[in-house]
Amino acid sequence: MGLTTQIRWQEGVVYTNGNRTYRSRFGTSPTPSGDFILTDGTGSGSANLVFEDDFTIAAGVTLEIDLKGGTGEKDVDNNTLDFDTVKGVEVILTTDPAAGVSLRLGPQGVTNACQLWFQAVTANFYDVVRDRLAQFDRATGWSVGGTTKILALHNPGASSVSGWVRVIGVT
Repeated sequence: MGLTTQIRWQEGVVYTNGNRTYRSRFGTSPTPSGDFILTDGTGSGSANLVFEDDFTIAAGVTLEIDLKGGTGEKDVDNNTLDFDTVKGVEVILTTDPAAGVSLRLGPQGVTNACQLWFQAVTANFYDVVRDRLAQFDRATGWSVGGTTKILALHNPGASSVSGWVRVIGVT
């Protein structure tokens, strides 16, 4: 998949694949003002794969996204996911802010969890998302493998939480 990714405060995300162009269906991205660009490819500063999806996670439930596409996950061009490296993760909550509205993103001891930027894959490693989270490493990213492929989002609260997730990386 040929990819040009630009994340702009005003314009959201654009993916280009040949003659087809995709704009994020979730509107403008809340990443910091200015350009965030990944060129097409697999090296430093490059990416060639984008996953984007919305979600609603019930209280106490963990959403597991298989970055290798093992449970039918598709990229924005409707191909089965097959990440080798993740270069960026964004999670935006669309549920109205309130006490107790949050998600935990990270390994959290989930079987086959992707370590990403965390020190380990045990239960105590995660970031709390109350509104939005964005983490990028355009240079090297984080490895994904056959047994390190699950991106876990856990809802520790007492009510459902909705939002969307975007993962950008390399096959």
